Amino acid sequence: MSFFPGSQFLVALWRRDIVKARIKLVSEPLPAPRQDAIWSGIDCREWFIKMVADDYHAEMETIDRMLEAELRR
Repeated sequence: MSFFPGSQFLVALWRRDIVKARIKLVSEPLPAPRQDAIWSGIDCREWFIKMVADDYHAEMETIDRMLEAELRR
């Protein structure tokens, strides 16, 4: 059961945001303040997922699979 209507949609958006951000961190040389800002965004999205997702661990596994697939390209 979802936390609220639309939470599945938001979780999907946050998953994609996390994958994009992690790809950016490994593919571009960024100054430390920018890296810190990106990591803060990732941490916030993961926290939101933890608060609203039905299965936080499954969502994190999905993110890992998405990230692996993206890095294989």
